[in-house]
Amino acid sequence: MVLTLRALAALALIVSPMPAWAVDEDTQFWVFLNASVPLGGSATGLLEISPRARTGSELVLARIGADARIAEGITAGGGIAYVEFANGNEVRPHQQLTVTSGRWTLRTRLEQRLFEGAARAQWRLRQRVQVALPLDQATQVSVGGEVLYIVHSDVPGRPDQVDQWRADVTVRRRLSPQFDLSATYRAILSPRIAAE
Repeated sequence: MVLTLRALAALALIVSPMPAWAVDEDTQFWVFLNASVPLGGSATGLLEISPRARTGSELVLARIGADARIAEGITAGGGIAYVEFANGNEVRPHQQLTVTSGRWTLRTRLEQRLFEGAARAQWRLRQRVQVALPLDQATQVSVGGEVLYIVHSDVPGRPDQVDQWRADVTVRRRLSPQFDLSATYRAILSPRIAAE
């Protein structure tokens, strides 16, 4: 437990608000409403609605998908999201593979981002790792990180690049067998092309 608390304290220092390097800071508030429904066998249907307040703009994401267990600790799935934002919209199909071992979860997701008016689809690879640390029978803390990498730009001639680095800490509390409540602090670094 002492090692866990030290690891959480170190992570809190890493993701705490810091001055941005050569870019402006941006504060966002995201809400996630998620539901899962058994579809039979080892498959689960997923529904997510996420309104997001961002500095200077609003965004709403709606996603539907399904995952199925294909082996012990391994699920495969996919889905589609619709994203509405100030200057347009995006349709985002995705496929994913999730591997879980003990407290660790590794997820690989490939997204095809279809922006309104874009010449072609953007392909983005998302690699996420997370560890869940139980505090008691109903409460757990998870610490995770994710890199989002554009492997095929929607702008012809633009090189492949890292889109975002994310780090987060989540506290989740099980309130009933059908209902969880959680709060997350997420730090996002978004490199810009030709920026310092």
